[in-house]
Amino acid sequence: MDNLSKPLLMAHATSEFPIYTFLVIITFALIMIGVMTYSFQLGYKMSAQFPPLVDATMEIKLETTTAHLWFEEIISGDRNEIIEDVLNRIDNAMWYATALLNGGYNSKGYIAPLSDLSLRKDIKEVLANITTFREITQKRYATIKESGVGSEIDQKYDAIFRGFQKKTDSVETKLQEIIVSDLYHYRFLQILLLITLIFSTIVLLFIFYKYENQRAKNQKLIRESLEKVKVLSGFLPMCASCKKIRDDKGYWSQIESYIREHSEAEFSHGICPECAKKIYPEINI
Repeated sequence: MDNLSKPLLMAHATSEFPIYTFLVIITFALIMIGVMTYSFQLGYKMSAQFPPLVDATMEIKLETTTAHLWFEEIISGDRNEIIEDVLNRIDNAMWYATALLNGGYNSKGYIAPLSDLSLRKDIKEVLANITTFREITQKRYATIKESGVGSEIDQKYDAIFRGFQKKTDSVETKLQEIIVSDLYHYRFLQILLLITLIFSTIVLLFIFYKYENQRAKNQKLIRESLEKVKVLSGFLPMCASCKKIRDDKGYWSQIESYIREHSEAEFSHGICPECAKKIYPEINI
């Protein structure tokens, strides 16, 4: 391999973009996609899934509280309220409890089923107690004269009411705690994504800067090598007698000096067989 081809091969070898850089970029991109997907799911849960669940627990409390109040007015002799309205309110509460377990649509949108096992257990208990609450309501209304305020069935009625109200409050509180926790994680992920994107941008810019800088050096090296080749392959004025070469400035130089100056070639001296016979005829070569 001649001295001129070495820098050209080195330039070609260092100009290739390293494959590991692509692997790092692809791996980083996949990680970022995964984090962003998780962040999107978390944001969806906070904005679209959990608010209807909280609203459902509030509706359970509102419907049963209204039913309890209206029924107590009926028991007290108020004829402005009717038992059918009371039972409809209880049925609405039961629908919301069932929707929390199995999902359901209403005029406000879709209520997704609870995924947390402990919350599902609490809501099942609430639903069972509301069902009992409805049965006692009908039983008290059927025996309205014997089931007034202070009676044994009235005390049981109020105890069941307070029990599922407290349990529903507990579910609502847990849902709100989950929302707060998810919001914290969501904000943390957003900050982490922002910092990661800034850092990765700096790293990628640095990598491409080094690559472009090396590429520019390689191009310069190639141009210089090609210029040397062009000088040595052009028309060279040479003395027909002494074999000196005339440069661009009009100076005559020995051919060895000219080639050494315009290339990376070096010379060593020897005597060819023909010249040896002329100079040293007494030596038999």
